[in-house]
Amino acid sequence: MKYLKRIWVVLLAAVFTAAVTVQAAAAAERTIEVTAHRGDQSSAPENTIPAFEAAAIHGAKWVEVDVAQTKDGVLVVLHDRNLKRLAGVDKNIWDLTYEELMALDVGSFYSPEFAGTKVPTLKQVIDTCRDRLKLNIEVKYNEHESQDFIAKVVQLIDQENIKDQCIITSFYYDYVKQVKNLAPDLRSGLITANAAINFSDYPEADLFSLNYKMIDKNVVSGLHHMGKQVYVWTVNSYPDLKNCIDAGVDNIITDNPAYARQIIRNN
Repeated sequence: MKYLKRIWVVLLAAVFTAAVTVQAAAAAERTIEVTAHRGDQSSAPENTIPAFEAAAIHGAKWVEVDVAQTKDGVLVVLHDRNLKRLAGVDKNIWDLTYEELMALDVGSFYSPEFAGTKVPTLKQVIDTCRDRLKLNIEVKYNEHESQDFIAKVVQLIDQENIKDQCIITSFYYDYVKQVKNLAPDLRSGLITANAAINFSDYPEADLFSLNYKMIDKNVVSGLHHMGKQVYVWTVNSYPDLKNCIDAGVDNIITDNPAYARQIIRNN
């Protein structure tokens, strides 16, 4: 009888160990990476070199950057179409040459500490983030981009040899398709807040970047079943972070990467 009890103890221990191993493996597979939205906005003005530096310091794995074009076709990192909010100048990005853009201060609106901060080029951001941060490059659709806008972005990524360190995302599906046509091995994704979306209508997307209000376990598991990664934006509060963690998303885009990492660690 004692022998049988020992056998049962050994078997139960083996089952428990196997269960823990499986759970650990599953947890490893579900590792959630953090993206600093336009850099670390909790520390520096959005989409600026100081914001990207702060993101690296605070442990983000990725930064999300918005790419637009100046009047003379230079690829710059800027979210807004108009410079009024950031620089106090009522001018659209497509009406300004790169030289004119460089005359503007996009740091003082945030804090006097950042007075004189400039809009960076995409090349400058790549140089800043290289070997430190991966890039989620959102290409903006303002209806004023040149015909070769996406080709220029893809060409720069190729020249800088960072295909495995970045993704390209857009609200505009035609841009996603252009990326796949130009560089099939470069991952690209569709950004959406449309809760009624039929994901199967967008086969060229390698991933979907969803508004946080769309996230639940069924949506995430369905996309994973399709072989698609799930990024989610912009997630700042504890309840929303917890919901994304519980749903098993792949990447959380946030304005406060240090806080998001803390919540992920604690869950």
